[in-house]
Amino acid sequence: MLVSALLATPALAPHAASDVSKVNGSIHVSAGETTGTVSTVNGSIRLEENVTAQNVETVNGSIHIGRSASVQRVETVNGKIMLLEDVRARSIETVNGGITCHENVRIAGDLTAVNGAIRLERGVDVAGDVSNGSGQIELEGARVGGMLSNTRGDIHIGRGS
Repeated sequence: MLVSALLATPALAPHAASDVSKVNGSIHVSAGETTGTVSTVNGSIRLEENVTAQNVETVNGSIHIGRSASVQRVETVNGKIMLLEDVRARSIETVNGGITCHENVRIAGDLTAVNGAIRLERGVDVAGDVSNGSGQIELEGARVGGMLSNTRGDIHIGRGS
């Protein structure tokens, strides 16, 4: 009874630190919360500002990470990933979807897209590689510490990158 009630709740309870998983539905984590892994199939994930989470992953859904959130790994298949300002993450990966990192996002590892555009805004810092299999890569005042590669698509390196 308790498990089904928790899974039906649209947002996590205050100060939750456990994993959250759902099939055929979206997950919303309220501002300031702490959680383990957040995962869904056939649904989107939205983390509000100042959330701390381990892994964030979905199949057939997009991921939205709010301002000043901290996450380890972010992955989706068939969905886009958007990181708002000042997010900290270890790695970002999508297949069949784009990645947008707004100002001052920090990625400690690699950022990878297969079949989707990558856009990194001013002040974004990716310590590892940025790679794309098929789609545009656009850097506007961003820094990439590793290799920048694209198999089939344009690379635009803007001013300050």
